[in-house]
Amino acid sequence: MLKNKFYYSYEIQRKLGYNNTKFKRLITVIKKRHPYQKWIKYEYVKNGQVYLMINAECERWLYEVYFNKSKFYLDLEIDFFEKRIRELEIQLKIPHKEKVYKDMSIPEIMIINNKTRDSVDVAIYKMIKKLGSDVKYKKDGNVIIKSYGVKWLYEKYFRHKYLTELEREKIRLDYLYD
Repeated sequence: MLKNKFYYSYEIQRKLGYNNTKFKRLITVIKKRHPYQKWIKYEYVKNGQVYLMINAECERWLYEVYFNKSKFYLDLEIDFFEKRIRELEIQLKIPHKEKVYKDMSIPEIMIINNKTRDSVDVAIYKMIKKLGSDVKYKKDGNVIIKSYGVKWLYEKYFRHKYLTELEREKIRLDYLYD
């Protein structure tokens, strides 16, 4: 499993062809983007030396997300974590559970995503352009967004929160795997 395999940082640095300055910046980016992932650790040797160790999963993330310029980085991050979650679920023999979305009013969407009315209105406008106007309806004077529209907003527009949720799920599965 990728989770338990670590490389010395100089091996990764050599593979990438990075100098020390560029590699330190890369490590800073990894720590900043994914502070809760156990991708980087330090190995202390008896003679007082400290080695930076990088997880094989982190190396995979570098190639699949960080160096990949084919799509927007958040989409690549989401794809990476969804794939890793599926792999862990298969290894743990846990059935995949899809998140269930329900029809929501605009104020509910504002609260759940912690966004202003203007931000949600812009998101809904873009969603309607993408999915069509039948994604919303009126009920008791409130505009209600159908469940598939709420899913689109959460997974495609307000992606940061979705990515955070995916990372938490992956961390939970990692602990189960240990």
